[in-house]
Amino acid sequence: MTADGRDLRSEPRARTRLRSAKLFDQRNKFLVECSIFDRSNHGARLKLFAVTVLPARFRLYDEGCKQLFDAQIAWARGQDVGVRLLLPIGSF
Repeated sequence: MTADGRDLRSEPRARTRLRSAKLFDQRNKFLVECSIFDRSNHGARLKLFAVTVLPARFRLYDEGCKQLFDAQIAWARGQDVGVRLLLPIGSF
């Protein structure tokens, strides 16, 4: 969202009712648990449960749809993080 209120997202996001998720590094080492506030096909807004320094690329496991994605940080403000979902790795 810009200062004048324009939404710069390329696609709409839908609220997810605080779905649980877990973040892992590229070697599948657990990093932190989080909630997904909203999600689109190619992005999500997360609330981390602990202050954590995330690598530029990591994996997001969405417990609601049981899918694992390669992801990267789009923006971060404290424990709120916007991510780009790059590639689905698989369903579990």
